[in-house]
Amino acid sequence: MFAIEGSKGRSIGRTLDRLAPYVRGDRTHEEFVRSRVAFDVQSPAAGVPGFAGAFDPRKARTEYWLAARPDAGRLELSSALGSPWVTQRASWLVQ
Repeated sequence: MFAIEGSKGRSIGRTLDRLAPYVRGDRTHEEFVRSRVAFDVQSPAAGVPGFAGAFDPRKARTEYWLAARPDAGRLELSSALGSPWVTQRASWLVQ
């Protein structure tokens, strides 16, 4: 399911795999350091939260939780991150 590729050869599965070392804490990443997008450059200076500092693995909770529903191979990492906020508001989503 996550192996379907777009026109540029990208897939959700490969994106999740590429992000996994950062989510597990094996690697670190400073957010938006090399971005050339004007909004990304101006936001830290304006104090917009999330545009500076180290990547917070908890930001990937929802993506890995959703990915683990059809792909049990992603369940371990999803469980380590915890349930996303939506499951606290809609308990029927959790099985």
